[in-house]
Amino acid sequence: KEQQQEQQQQQQHLEQHQQQQLRPFTVDILSIASISQLPLLHAQKHAHSSHISVRNFFNATELDDADPHCHANITWEHVAAASNHCRSRQGKKMNDVTKYMTLQYARTQWLKKKKNPMGWLCAQPRPYAGLRKAYRHYEDTGEALPDYFIIMDDDTYYNME
Repeated sequence: KEQQQEQQQQQQHLEQHQQQQLRPFTVDILSIASISQLPLLHAQKHAHSSHISVRNFFNATELDDADPHCHANITWEHVAAASNHCRSRQGKKMNDVTKYMTLQYARTQWLKKKKNPMGWLCAQPRPYAGLRKAYRHYEDTGEALPDYFIIMDDDTYYNME
């Protein structure tokens, strides 16, 4: 059985090496997803991973959040308070574009139109959690950084051609 496992590992290594030689460039993808929409994530992974240039497909969901239960514990009052806090911050060195964007960010009128404003607010730090996950992968495996690193929502399709 050990010999069979070793042969399988050697075969996988050979296939990976051959595939690397055929790649014109390398792409790793980070999908920002939700456990409530896993079919989207699975379809996205299937669609993108079939491209020869895609080496890794990472994802970040509520399970990667600092508080995995944030979306269940937060109230509209928390969302409104966070919106007001972020929009009221004024830095000394803020340029006009940043000032404008700060005033437009997460306005309560816009948030009220969202299907799940509480979940949306909790998901805002999720790209950072996903980047940490990818970084740990590169650090643990010693794999080189890709030529391209794409960050997308779970409902996004990117034409790799």
